[in-house]
Amino acid sequence: MQGKQERLRHALGSAVLLSAALCAPLVQGKDKPKTKPAATAEASPPPLAQSLTGQAKNDYEAGKILYADGDYAGALVKFAAAHEQSHDARLLWNMGACEKNLRHYARVLALVRRYVAEGGPLITDQDRAEARELISTVEAFTAALTVTVQEPGATVFVDDEAVGLSPLPAPVIVDLGTRKLRVEKTGFVTYQASIGVGGSKELTHEVQLVKEVHEGKLTVRANPGARILIDGNEVGRGTWTGTLPSRGHTLRVEQDGMIPHQSEVVIQDAENRVVEVPLVKLPTQQEPGPKVPVEKPVPARFELGLRGGYGLLLPVGGSSDAENAGFVPFGIEVGSRRSKTVSLGVFFQHAGYNRGSSCGVNRHGPEAESPGDLQLRYAYTSCQHYAAGFQVLFHMLPSLRVDPWMGFDIGGQYSVRKFESFDPLTGQYGDGKDGGPSASLGAQLGVDFKPVGGLFAGPFVRAAGLLGEDVKASGRDEGASWTNDQYECPAGAECGSDEDEGVTLGAQVTFGLRVGYTF
Repeated sequence: MQGKQERLRHALGSAVLLSAALCAPLVQGKDKPKTKPAATAEASPPPLAQSLTGQAKNDYEAGKILYADGDYAGALVKFAAAHEQSHDARLLWNMGACEKNLRHYARVLALVRRYVAEGGPLITDQDRAEARELISTVEAFTAALTVTVQEPGATVFVDDEAVGLSPLPAPVIVDLGTRKLRVEKTGFVTYQASIGVGGSKELTHEVQLVKEVHEGKLTVRANPGARILIDGNEVGRGTWTGTLPSRGHTLRVEQDGMIPHQSEVVIQDAENRVVEVPLVKLPTQQEPGPKVPVEKPVPARFELGLRGGYGLLLPVGGSSDAENAGFVPFGIEVGSRRSKTVSLGVFFQHAGYNRGSSCGVNRHGPEAESPGDLQLRYAYTSCQHYAAGFQVLFHMLPSLRVDPWMGFDIGGQYSVRKFESFDPLTGQYGDGKDGGPSASLGAQLGVDFKPVGGLFAGPFVRAAGLLGEDVKASGRDEGASWTNDQYECPAGAECGSDEDEGVTLGAQVTFGLRVGYTF
């Protein structure tokens, strides 16, 4: 009991000291009796009433009147205005007196510490000693709060006052009682908490910010087996639950023999919405009812697409000297969706070959193969082909966002290979070209990803067989000669042999990316 009485007397004494010390500067303008002889008295700066001028003095005088009348909030505003104009540190002491009467002890500490640090010659040693004693007294009514935020750059508020950005460089001095903490950062959910301060001088509070997610959950309950479509894509049957972006969505529920249901459903952030859709039977002649409009068949839709990737020409018959040749194709396709699953169309393609592989032809290269090599030599300058044909594609899951498909195509292509030649026997140079048409028959596999609307994109692979001049390669023709810089075979000469004609069968393998739009 005696210990409690002692602590009570100490608390009351501290409160009296706090009130007396902070009220002292408001009468600073009055003369005080000197406690030392004039010869040794400490030189004192002029009081605020004399040193302040202009608007700063007017604000100071108004603040004293408001303080004396008990309007501490109004006095604080006037003293702060006077300090902003004059930068006289003694006004910080007056502001601290107002904050003390408003029971803002953490702000009292901050102002008095600034008063000591910025006072300089304007305050005496006795003023400094009184300020330090006041700081020691007021600290008992505050605590140090350490706020740890896992996200940098977040704004931290204590009692709706911003105290800095995370990570905070030092603990925040707060008053005893319940403090309101708020942490904000763009792209994250605002964090709020109430913290009780009083049992300890030091507190730690950790904050975990959660990212904002603009989506909600929708549950649709319909008749067993009814097809549920969201934005035109079938997502389930009977009952479906899923997450959707926060915006408006078109919900359609349909079932054979039932009146279809269609409505607009708006999903809000973090919403968990349930929609009940009981379908009603279509009326019959025996069961009269309201007329139900019959949906017209969906008209054919058109598709426009682009293809690109990498391909390989593979000779599969004839001369064993023929080479594989790589090429880079670019194509356009135009089609028509006759139904949800079948697409008919045409395609056009252009491809450039890798000349480093001699365009897939088994001709003699541009360099001599041995010191005594006198065969006619070739260096290819341009290799390309043009292709066109018809195709049919079968879509396996046309109503879903991920739609695998397969297809077949038939058409033809025409190759053009330009080269420069050199005959070491005559020393003559010439230009020439070869190539020709080929028929092709191909098969395709791919997957379409449909992110929004009629847009689609996805990888594909195509394998095709070729028959014709496009894959036919020829070597040097025995008995040929140069005439007017053109390589010709004179009449009666045996030009070309079965061994040199190369392959007439070949295969192509192409893989790449297909993008397009259905409208």
